[in-house]
Amino acid sequence: MGKSFGLLGIADQECRTRPGITVCYIAPRLNQAKKIVRSTFIDLHKTCPVDLRPKYMTQESAYVYPNGSRIEMSGFNAGEIEAMRGPKAHLIIVDECGFMTDLKYGLRSVLTPKLNSTKGSMLLCSTLPKSAAHEYWEFVKRAEFDGTLFKKDIFQCPRYTKEDIDGFAEEMGGYDSIEFRREFLNEMITDQESAVFPEATEEKMASIVMEHRRPAFYDSYISMDIGFRDYTAVLFGYYDFLKAKFIVEDEILLKGNKVTTTAVATLIKQKEEGLYASKPVYLRVADNNNPIFLNDLAQDPHKLYFQPTAKDDKESAISKVRLMIQQEKLIINPRCKTLINHVKYATWNSKRSGFDRDLQNGHFDAADALIYLIRNIHANKNPYPNSYFLPEGTLWDNTDKNSPKNAFERDIKELFNPFKPKNTQK
Repeated sequence: MGKSFGLLGIADQECRTRPGITVCYIAPRLNQAKKIVRSTFIDLHKTCPVDLRPKYMTQESAYVYPNGSRIEMSGFNAGEIEAMRGPKAHLIIVDECGFMTDLKYGLRSVLTPKLNSTKGSMLLCSTLPKSAAHEYWEFVKRAEFDGTLFKKDIFQCPRYTKEDIDGFAEEMGGYDSIEFRREFLNEMITDQESAVFPEATEEKMASIVMEHRRPAFYDSYISMDIGFRDYTAVLFGYYDFLKAKFIVEDEILLKGNKVTTTAVATLIKQKEEGLYASKPVYLRVADNNNPIFLNDLAQDPHKLYFQPTAKDDKESAISKVRLMIQQEKLIINPRCKTLINHVKYATWNSKRSGFDRDLQNGHFDAADALIYLIRNIHANKNPYPNSYFLPEGTLWDNTDKNSPKNAFERDIKELFNPFKPKNTQK
């Protein structure tokens, strides 16, 4: 089914099973809302007995059911949303949010108060807007983070064959065209010029966001981007030397008055104990914007030592992260929801002097913490002991010149040395 058909199917069911409730259906303009509801109800009520069908009330722009429930219609743009102020609602459906202006104002100041007394729900639905700067995109990212996002694309619709979809794609300029990806694959295409990590596409993120089996030997790293107005982001990970990959295993996010030395130290120690109890952390790094905070962490009773990271040539450090994403040398555990969002959606500000801000992700602080992690990897350090790859039961030490293995190799070389007289008695 289409999204509007599905939403109005929910509205119809709610009205039939809950006498006396009010459902608000809102489209960008009132006339559009009326046309959508009218055409949808023709299909929806084909098999409905006449005496159970809702009656359309022209003056009220509403459909009224026999049990007293009603679906009220309204527009959003050009100030039409103001007409929805006042009476309570039990369910609010906002359709095509991506094409509404002043979306946050309308949702928060006009519509949300209508649900206060009923504790009702609000469903937001839309084709994605043309620009990631539209306010609807903020709500999409928030829903994705909260696990309340319902997302479908053309390939999940059983009404269309592969040949049908091929035709749609051809009309849109191909499967890789921005129009096809936005309209039919439901992808929000971030401007490649402003994206901090343009390689972090939906497809690529699906390849690098996964569980990773920890190797027998590894070096663990912790990185912190300190913030008070913004988030303090702490990332926990390790370097898999054999696969040459860095794995981010977990994260901590704190903000405002929750960012105290004791709170941060306690959470970090708890996380370290849970992840790396059997082995000390190899390296902790942090930005050097707040040396007093780092000094306090290093003192009794915390004794958490963070090395201030270099922060010069940021674009070069970001390029290293981008390359690791492209080559799938970076793995992110699915539990790191904030980091995943920040990698996917981080953008530069207009002057390209720093990261932009948005409603859900703030200043993309977890992205900074990731950059600190990657630039401080000691990739040449081998965490495996010298004897790890010898045959089982072998006790030789490669560094010992007098070891049985090296002594045997020396004897073989001497035996086959043509320039050295042979000891026939031996």
